[in-house]
Amino acid sequence: MRFCPYCGGSLNTGGVFSGIEPTRQPQSTIAIQQTEPTYYSDEKGVRVTKTRLIIGNATYAMAHITSIKTAGKPANIIPGIILAIIGVSIILFSITQHNMAMVTVVGVVILILGILWIFLSKPTCMLQITSASAETESLISKEQAYIDQIARAVNEALIHRG
Repeated sequence: MRFCPYCGGSLNTGGVFSGIEPTRQPQSTIAIQQTEPTYYSDEKGVRVTKTRLIIGNATYAMAHITSIKTAGKPANIIPGIILAIIGVSIILFSITQHNMAMVTVVGVVILILGILWIFLSKPTCMLQITSASAETESLISKEQAYIDQIARAVNEALIHRG
């Protein structure tokens, strides 16, 4: 015999079988969990994988997403303009009247608040998901970089979904 009848290993004894059964090693099955790659995940509840897009409590199947895009709405500066107009009006009124220094200060403060509102207002950014059935604004943020990062991850997942 050249090979062991139990394990199939080569016999280096010149072809002589000793008749002693080798000890068998217990066979066990190892479960290997296959995880899909995650393209993006954050603490706000957004997760992008090859098969799913999770935004908060909403889950979208990547197989049903046909396209995504980012969009934006301009900042609402109308309240800032109204505050600035009110501030200028108060200042002009207080100038025409005598001994109204306190009213002038109030007008200047309101004018400054209006100007700050105008310059510090940020546009609203959105991630729009299009599927065969509808287009939804699924994620809204004031941070354009955040929306762009998620859009890149979704595009990458769409490319790799197969």
